[in-house]
Amino acid sequence: MNATVPKLRPAAALLFAAELAAIAVLLMRYDGAMSVGFLLALPLLGLLQSLRPRRTDGGVRDKLFVAMQALLLLLPPLLFYAFQPNVSREQAVALVRSIHTEAASIVNENEKSFVAMDGLTNPFISKGYKIVVSENGALTEYAVNPVTGKVSELR
Repeated sequence: MNATVPKLRPAAALLFAAELAAIAVLLMRYDGAMSVGFLLALPLLGLLQSLRPRRTDGGVRDKLFVAMQALLLLLPPLLFYAFQPNVSREQAVALVRSIHTEAASIVNENEKSFVAMDGLTNPFISKGYKIVVSENGALTEYAVNPVTGKVSELR
């Protein structure tokens, strides 16, 4: 075991770096609706842990190190899969467009704005997408729940 752990370190560092990049892409897709700070912290901790120089003795500490690395590597994708939003911002805009006539236009289509939502059971999601529509000169604001896709008019 003591010869294996040092060989795994560069591979683990690359895996954690790839996982950080993947989470960054997801952050852009669900930006603001999903809080991914915890999901970013785990692979960052794993990356730092794999880069930190340490002595290997082939005993319990090495086994604990490998187990911790595996946990830090596997937990973020599992948590994301379990708690990911079902609706992205683009899908939210499409949902709001579907309830309006073609004369309506989305005012804040490229602007990412959010509204706090109560009653969400997802620990990583606390905000919904805020979509503003202009139709016949009147502005109407909508909130789209990222978990259920339910569209609600804001008053």
